[in-house]
Amino acid sequence: MAGIYIHIPFCKQACHYCNFHFSTSLALKNDFMVALLKEIDLRADYLQDEPVETIYFGYTAKYLPAFQNGSGYRNQSGGQSRRH
Repeated sequence: MAGIYIHIPFCKQACHYCNFHFSTSLALKNDFMVALLKEIDLRADYLQDEPVETIYFGYTAKYLPAFQNGSGYRNQSGGQSRRH
């Protein structure tokens, strides 16, 4: 079974345990979300028939409240983003 980690790089400050890239500016947040959803669509068949057991989103909830309240984002075709 596969697991997927998606890092959302918008933070108020760096956490001492985090080695991931981050930005304290939200200027590119919407562009990032569009690119992320496009990447998810492009890689939809990457794992073929292997089940995905876990999808973990690493992000600061206050910067992306749509994930926090479960509403998700809409993909470019207008459909609801994939949720597993």
